[in-house]
Amino acid sequence: MEVYDRAFDNDQVAPSGVPLFVAFIVDDLEGAHRELESTGVEVSDIVWAAKVFDNPGLEGLGSFFFHAPDGNVYVIESDPR
Repeated sequence: MEVYDRAFDNDQVAPSGVPLFVAFIVDDLEGAHRELESTGVEVSDIVWAAKVFDNPGLEGLGSFFFHAPDGNVYVIESDPR
């Protein structure tokens, strides 16, 4: 679980205006993105942590958000560690 200050404003890392979201870890982040996108679900771009934080040690760690039909925002993540 990650907690962000209310003043935090970086939609790549945590969607603004969403008080709580659940993340699911998958083995194939790009495949999961394609699969959700093909169903018509609204998905964000994939964000790669190594690029956002300019830290090669985070290579392979990525995520994206999607708006589910239930109205909630969920996160799909990959974590190669």
